Amino acid sequence: MLAAHPAVTRARELLDRDNTRKWTLDELARDVGLARGIPPATLFAREIGMTPHRHLNERRLHQARHLLTTTDLSVTAIGLACGYGSGQHFARVFRQLTGTTPREHRRAASPPPAGDAAQDQAAESRNGKWRAGSKTGTGW
Repeated sequence: MLAAHPAVTRARELLDRDNTRKWTLDELARDVGLARGIPPATLFAREIGMTPHRHLNERRLHQARHLLTTTDLSVTAIGLACGYGSGQHFARVFRQLTGTTPREHRRAASPPPAGDAAQDQAAESRNGKWRAGSKTGTGW
């Protein structure tokens, strides 16, 4: 695999390090030393297969997924912490790129509630009130 253009490598480093910043293509081009007339989005897409904007959203979503599954912060707070301007914008981008909402992602990743059926069955079994195959626990 060929090494990416040095400006693209530097741009990825900047986007990854400061993914909450509201980057513009002009700022990114200037910060990585691209000469005027070299479109950073085109160069970036050619080198790594996505635009800087898409790369930035991917990094932000990676961080958001982590926060959704490891904290109890609100969806809005997570969106703002990850660089989105509002909770609504974050939820819209999250759904567009993942096919699920942030709340659905959090629910799917969280452990089952403490009173789930398996735990209830285990407790009833210990108390002699449950028999395998019995839905009501009165199968004795």
